[in-house]
Amino acid sequence: MDLMDQAISPRFATDPNGRLLYCPFNRRRGYVVESKSDEVKIRSFEKISQFAFTALYIFGVSATIVLGTLQANLWPDDLIRYRRAHFAFSLSANGLIVFAIAFLVEGLPLLLLWKLYKQANLSFTSSLEEVPLPPKK
Repeated sequence: MDLMDQAISPRFATDPNGRLLYCPFNRRRGYVVESKSDEVKIRSFEKISQFAFTALYIFGVSATIVLGTLQANLWPDDLIRYRRAHFAFSLSANGLIVFAIAFLVEGLPLLLLWKLYKQANLSFTSSLEEVPLPPKK
């Protein structure tokens, strides 16, 4: 089993009858996957989306670190003197700027990808039977 299979395996379960269940969002309800072709489509979709979320997260964190470091080092000299005199202002201004960079570079794309994932997931689950999941043992 490779890494991507391990990443998506919590989204699949089997019911007491031995049917394969797909539980995309929570562990209270699932969808019965009856055909092998549906299973292959759903598993490949989950692998692609998991890869996209992971790649976007890694890129976002890296870009936030780089841009946050750049903005801290590119202040004008007169502002640096002011920042040394008012250390609390310096921390709050840097924090707000790094937070804004993180939201624009990481948070907003992840939010848009999550909305797209939910919409695409509806196309896979619209034809499947919804069932409540059995309790964990």
